[in-house]
Amino acid sequence: MRKLLISLLILVLSFAAAADTYIEDSGTVRRIARITVEDAGTVRTIQRVYVEDSGVQRLVYIYYSADISPTSINTTSNPSSSATCNAIGGTGPFTYAWARISGDTRITANSTSSSATTFSRTGFALFEVASATFRCTITDTATGDTVQDTIAVTMERSA
Repeated sequence: MRKLLISLLILVLSFAAAADTYIEDSGTVRRIARITVEDAGTVRTIQRVYVEDSGVQRLVYIYYSADISPTSINTTSNPSSSATCNAIGGTGPFTYAWARISGDTRITANSTSSSATTFSRTGFALFEVASATFRCTITDTATGDTVQDTIAVTMERSA
């Protein structure tokens, strides 16, 4: 079953371009966002697919995603500890953009164009607590593709 699935996958992808991979599903053309293969009950994400044609290997699929570590920050420190946005897969080089998407506007990202940032608060009263959600967008400059992840930041002003 696994060999058949991979053979079918390669057959379907053999005519696709590396940066934009599409598949036709019941007459509708859809962009492939992720390819997975199940092997003995374990689902694995495929990051790259190559097709060999007349002895020449050709890249037909690249998968990548964003991952922020840690997944949340809850702190009384100002600025906060660091959060890092990592690209998983892709081609690179990458650019990064941090932006607040909701929450208290008095919480800001300090390094909006690097992979790592800290967060600061301004204008908090003693023992005041506020939260904001930030998004990191990673752009793969080789393909123009973007991926995103978010982090919840809660800050408190203590004594």
